[in-house]
Amino acid sequence: MVQELIKAGANINVSNGKGMTPLLIATHEGHTKIVKKLIIAGADVNSKDNNNTTALMKASFMGHLEIVQDLIKAGANINLRNKNEGFTALMGASSEGRLEIVKELIKAGANTNLKSKEGTTALVLAILGKHNEVVKELIKAGANVNIKSYKGRTALMWASLSNNIEIIRELIKAKADVNIQHLGETALITASYQGNETIVKELLKAGADPNIKGDEGLTALIVATIKGHTHIVNELIKAKADVNIKSTSGTALKIATLKDHKEIVKLLKQAGAKE
Repeated sequence: MVQELIKAGANINVSNGKGMTPLLIATHEGHTKIVKKLIIAGADVNSKDNNNTTALMKASFMGHLEIVQDLIKAGANINLRNKNEGFTALMGASSEGRLEIVKELIKAGANTNLKSKEGTTALVLAILGKHNEVVKELIKAGANVNIKSYKGRTALMWASLSNNIEIIRELIKAKADVNIQHLGETALITASYQGNETIVKELLKAGADPNIKGDEGLTALIVATIKGHTHIVNELIKAKADVNIKSTSGTALKIATLKDHKEIVKLLKQAGAKE
């Protein structure tokens, strides 16, 4: 049917009220053979719907690998963004964990460091989706691990917030700055607050500074004390955390005493904390 319409001279780039061309519709539905026929017939591979979404963006997000390959071969623009989110094809593929498509896009020259309208990168989207293999592929391709992205957090901060030790190790290997701070938050402060001992140890081993002050003077030690994470307090003390730093709520010892965290009080006093 499609072939006959093409032979009869049908306009292959006509669009409906949503800006959807035959190529966009066929891509959305995953009709690989029809996409091939439309491309051969000269369909505009960079046509956009009303949200400026291209066929490559749709195919990448939805996981249509062969269509992605065909569109790239036909000259689809890899780094175009849609209108509402500012997403690229790589961002869409990364957010959905489409590893093979991510590889194809990178091979075709996709920019790994572009940001969406919210400031999100492909790397952060992959971390948020817990797509660890995609994260590794993006790092291998040179994604900047220290860009402040969505909500001003770096990839390492998001990995810490997500308790993703595998990715934290990958980011550290890729030279992620363990002491970048945003709005009083570091990866170590986040991990200490959440009580994740494995991540705290990994960050400290990588050179995280336990004495960086966040909002209201809160350090990793103070937030761990607030939450009653005795094991974290112990690790931070071993890492030479200053037990006498004062926040607006007081020292770690004062807070531990008020909250009746007896074991933490004992640890802090042994480390030289003063009333």
